[in-house]
Amino acid sequence: MKILFLGGTGNISAECAALLRQRGHEILVLSRGLNSVPSEYRAVRADRKDLTAMRAALKGVEPEVVINFIGFEPADVQLDYDLFRETVRQYIFISSTTVYQKPA
Repeated sequence: MKILFLGGTGNISAECAALLRQRGHEILVLSRGLNSVPSEYRAVRADRKDLTAMRAALKGVEPEVVINFIGFEPADVQLDYDLFRETVRQYIFISSTTVYQKPA
């Protein structure tokens, strides 16, 4: 499967991406480009908060699964819903960041 990580360079998400890649899945990581994405993954660069930028960056990418590790506010999940509701097979929100202070 083609799996898109929203936040794939942190401790937990990086481990999940590595495990899924070992199991034969294609890994894509959407980021602003501030952290490096491992070369064995496809980097997709866009501002997570900008629906237009995300649409442009993801044009033709067509992930089957989206995993969100960086949802801080309900608006983040709403943006994902607007973007992926008709195109992905499965959307997984597993972020615990909403219970912690947002990093600077």
